[in-house]
Formats: sequence, structure tokens, C-alpha cells
Amino acid sequence: MGIIVYNASPMKKALISILLVIIVIIAGILFWLDAIIKTGIETYGARVTGTAISVGSVSVSPFSGQLSIKNLSIANPEGFRDENAIRVSHINIDLDTASIFSDTVLIKNISIIEPSIIYETRVKGTNIGKISENAGGGLPDNGNKDEESRNSNKSKKKVIIENLYIKEGKVTIAVNVLNQAVRGGVSLPTIHLQDIGKEGQSVSFAEAGAKVFAAITQEIAMLKTNGKLLEDTVKGMTGVVEGLGGAIKGLLGK
Repeated sequence: MGIIVYNASPMKKALISILLVIIVIIAGILFWLDAIIKTGIETYGARVTGTAISVGSVSVSPFSGQLSIKNLSIANPEGFRDENAIRVSHINIDLDTASIFSDTVLIKNISIIEPSIIYETRVKGTNIGKISENAGGGLPDNGNKDEESRNSNKSKKKVIIENLYIKEGKVTIAVNVLNQAVRGGVSLPTIHLQDIGKEGQSVSFAEAGAKVFAAITQEIAMLKTNGKLLEDTVKGMTGVVEGLGGAIKGLLGK
């Protein structure tokens, strides 16, 4: 019995070819999507905070709406001692994929895990306060908040965040005494923010970021009255003063 060979029609071949091209394009988009989002976070994030932002890696599942960001760092504003103000081990984001192409993106949950925050105080203010100020304006650290900039911000995509958690964080308060950094550190309690931008008041991504930084600043202000943190800082200041006293005695002794 002979083998019967069915030849696909030209139309069917064309459809198969188109389907293969579409599959290749989708695969390419998914392959490059992580890199595109990583670059977007670093570029847009730097515009919002007014400082450099670095991301270790990004993993996205576009069909499930899951986004994972690892090893994110936010540099200190100019004039502060440490290189980075904040380092985060990983961030997990769960968003409504149907909202991505709408005017308002709905984020169901954000979990910021193991942030390490250096809260540096100087006469001119604090590093976290400066970053929060920059984020509140949605502009780089140049102070330009003219009418044109405000109108531009109004047209940007909005966001609603139903739940945002900051977990397992550590905060170090650095006080400059006699040009030396005195530090005291404690664990940061879990911070839970709800319904950011809800009730008809959706906010820009920059405004949402400002709310997060404001919550961190408020929590740190409460921690500054913590006995352990205060004790560590006072011990550090005492050490600096004692060291200075010893140096003066040495000079006088000569």
C-alpha cells in the first residue's frame, strides 16, 4: 500500500508561517521584558527620587501579573556620607494585568522585604527626608515645580495600591558628630499601607512613592525615641567626645 502525502495549501502554509513569526515575536518580547522593566525602574526611579537607583535583577510573569525585583538600592542625595540610603533584598508585586493599559494601574499587593535603611541626619536635614521631598515633587532634585511641570504630572498614568507591606527591615540612624558618624540601629516594625490612591483619588507613581517614604520617615521618628536606639547613639557620641578629650590631653601633655 502506497503512502499518501497531503500537500498543505499555500494559504495554510502562509498561516503557519505567520503563526511561527508571532510566536517568535512573543518569545522575544518576554525574553527582553525583564531587561526593559529593569531599565525603566532605574531610569524613571532616578527621576523620581533625584538619586541613582540600581536593580540587581527583575523577573516578570506577564500572564499572572507577578513581578519580582531583587537587590534594589537607592543612592544617597548629594552631601550625605554613605553611598546608599536604602538597600532592599527583594520586592514582590502582584498587579491586575487587565489594568496595565488603562489610565490607572491596579496593584493588589507590594511586599518590600528586608530593606536596610540608613537614616542620616545633618544640619540641613535628613537623607530620607530629601528623597521623600524629591519624590513628592515627582522631579529631579532641582526644585523646579512650575505650572508646566505640574500640568505634565497630571497627565501621567495613575496607580492604586491596595496593600503595601514593608517587612523585616533594619534602620540605622547616623548622626554626624565632630565630622564622625555616630550610629545606632534597630529592627524596623512591619509597615502596612492600604488603599493608596483609592476612593477616586488615584495618584501618580511618584506620589505613591512619596507616601511610602513619608510612612518610613514617620516610623523612624517613632524609633528615635526607642530606648535601645537612643542608648546606642548616646554611647557612640560619648565615645567620640572621649576620643576628642584624649587627643586634647595628649596635645596639652606635649
